[in-house]
Amino acid sequence: MVDRHRRGPGDANPGIGFRSFEEAGVRWAHTIGLLDRGMPELLVSGLDRDTGLAVLRKATQDLIDRSGAVDGDVSDRIADRSVMFRSLPLERAGRFAMEAANRDPAQFHALQVVWPDGDGRFPWAPGCDPEVARAQRVIVDLEPPTAGASPRPF
Repeated sequence: MVDRHRRGPGDANPGIGFRSFEEAGVRWAHTIGLLDRGMPELLVSGLDRDTGLAVLRKATQDLIDRSGAVDGDVSDRIADRSVMFRSLPLERAGRFAMEAANRDPAQFHALQVVWPDGDGRFPWAPGCDPEVARAQRVIVDLEPPTAGASPRPF
């Protein structure tokens, strides 16, 4: 099932679209149009349609307000708990890459918006709710951020 959600005239960020999919019982959603502004496309997985799209809209505005993000950045402006942006390599992006970057693969750049469980643990952390971890492995197998790199709030 595919839902198309495009912004219309008068919206805060015209030209940026949102798509939501459900495959094998798991939902994921992504942006279209951020690459045209020199920013990474965004993806979120494992949330119901309305929540996923709401998270993407807030994350998009946060990204624009702060002029971008990099792997490991943390934001508390998107959801009721901090989320982390994780790099999404082209080779792991699959269908999302085709949807979001219908262009030269060298131009593809995307971040997955990763949400923690109810206790604030991200999917790679010991003790994270297994359902939270499973729901977010749709696109990329998440591992801890690079050793020595600490998340930076932005």
